[in-house]
Formats: sequence, C-alpha cells, structure tokens
Amino acid sequence: GACLVIPTVNINCEWDVCDPATHSRLRAMPSWRGTGHNHIIWDYIDHHTIKYRTDEALFLKTSMRLSDYRPGFDLPAPLLPNGEAARVSPAELAAARGRRSLLASFKGVCQSSSRRPQLAKLHNGRDLIMVCTNGGGRGSAQHWDYKTLMLSSVFSVAPAGNGLHSFRLAEAIFFGSIPVIVDDEVTLPFCSVLDWRRFSVRIRQSQVSQLPQLLR
Repeated sequence: GACLVIPTVNINCEWDVCDPATHSRLRAMPSWRGTGHNHIIWDYIDHHTIKYRTDEALFLKTSMRLSDYRPGFDLPAPLLPNGEAARVSPAELAAARGRRSLLASFKGVCQSSSRRPQLAKLHNGRDLIMVCTNGGGRGSAQHWDYKTLMLSSVFSVAPAGNGLHSFRLAEAIFFGSIPVIVDDEVTLPFCSVLDWRRFSVRIRQSQVSQLPQLLR
C-alpha cells in the first residue's frame, strides 16, 4: 500500500532561521530510509534559500526560487492572507465592482534592501497610491486604509518582502484586485496548474520605475 509522510520541519525554523540540525533530524526518521522518498516537507518560512537538504522528498514551499523548483515534483505555495483579506465578504466585493478608481496601490513596510522604496516614489496622490508604513516616500500611510485601498484598486502591487513575495500576492486576489508581481526569481504558487498570465501582471524588478506606463 501507499504511504505518505509529512514531517513537522517548521518546528525547527523560526523567523527564517533554521536549526542546522534540521536535515540530520529528517534523516534520523525511520521512515526516511536514506532518501526521503514519499515524504512531503512543508516549509512555510519566507526565506528563498533552502537551508537544509530535502533529498527525494517533495517540497511544498512559499518563496521558492525558479532555480530550486523541480517542475512536476515540488509544490510552490502562497503565503495565505492573515488580515482583513481573509474576512472580506461577497457583498463588499460586489460593491467594489465598477468603483475601482485607483489604477494601482501599495501600502506596507518598505525595507531598504527591497524595491519598495522605489515604488513609493511613484505615489501621486491621485490614481497611484504607494505608501510606506515605516515612513519615507511622498505620501503618508496613515491617510490610507489598507482594505479600502485594495477594494478601490484595479491593480495591487505585490513586491518582494522579506522573501521573494509577500502576503499581498494572495490578498490582492482575495480583494478582487489584479496582483502585480515584482520579481524575477519567484516560482508562482501552483504554477503547474494555474496560468498566472490570465489574472496577474508580472514585471522585472528593473521595470519598477516604468510601472505607471506599463499598467495604463
């Protein structure tokens, strides 16, 4: 008979830092049998680097690099909404239809090492609302409610955060907005069965300054 084992690896990983002994612990499992065949490793940390060997185990991971992805074998997964997007109602989505007056928006923490500060420079206060919750940029984040922004935007920009993407990718979809993926390397969730070109826009990180022209 078939047997599938899902080891609890994430107990050894916290805030993108994994215990160096993670792989040793996996290999010590009697069911691993030297290869990890017929095992699923669910890695929900946001760091793009795989910090332990997975052998022949199927890898279910968020923020997976294209160079690490094994097509037809691994399963790239999204970071699931953990805020208001998880509670948006069908009535709110219906009310937003036809009332999306903003071309695009972004509201979030702007890490200095990311493209987010560059996005904030596109803010015009009219149809492009790009604000940093930690200051900087041309607009004040406190003037803009996140849920209202998402329900008012045709496009919601989903740039990389601490990893190659963020919760915003799935949240844009939950809010009925078109996600704009700003990354060259991320393997998109469930890409073996979903054609992301049908409901999203993807741009290279070098194209951030051209975003208004690309979307208009």
